[in-house]
Amino acid sequence: MTEQMHPADVLAELCVLLEEYAPTWYSEQLHYRVLKAIRLPTEVLVELCALLEDQAPIWYTKCQRTRVLDVLQRLGLLEEEAPDESK
Repeated sequence: MTEQMHPADVLAELCVLLEEYAPTWYSEQLHYRVLKAIRLPTEVLVELCALLEDQAPIWYTKCQRTRVLDVLQRLGLLEEEAPDESK
């Protein structure tokens, strides 16, 4: 049975391979495109989550908030916080 990996981890490994072996076709322009592609989804995800936290729409329940924070923590984008009963 093969081990399941998170797509972000696979992408990171592929980027490391490109950087380490730097094939002749891997130009500086492609290097910056790769860096931008890696950062963009993470930055957008964090920004959307911050927007939800700041605006706290009526439909954004405690259960949904817990799921969002759990995903951010699993992706390493948020440190684990002490339980907060006030939210």
